Amino acid sequence: MREDCKDMGKRIKYLRGLLDFTGKDLAEATGVSASFLSEVENQNKSLAAVRLNRVAKLFGVPMEYLLVGEIQVGHIRTDMMRVIEARIKEAESR
Repeated sequence: MREDCKDMGKRIKYLRGLLDFTGKDLAEATGVSASFLSEVENQNKSLAAVRLNRVAKLFGVPMEYLLVGEIQVGHIRTDMMRVIEARIKEAESR
């Protein structure tokens, strides 16, 4: 797995938890098995671009966020991204 993508699985798992998706739900929505998704979240495997794009759309985040953990200035933020950011801030303040 490429070095800049090494935390992709962690970000997927984190967002999945924030948005109350089960592993089974996300696996079905992206067309992979629950065991494969677990391997992705544990950073043993990676998703193909088409499946990663499905995850990004489902979560309402840019694909680059899943890949590198950053969003470049100039991207349009979705309502879902605002919700995610609010939940992250709330979790950090606990």
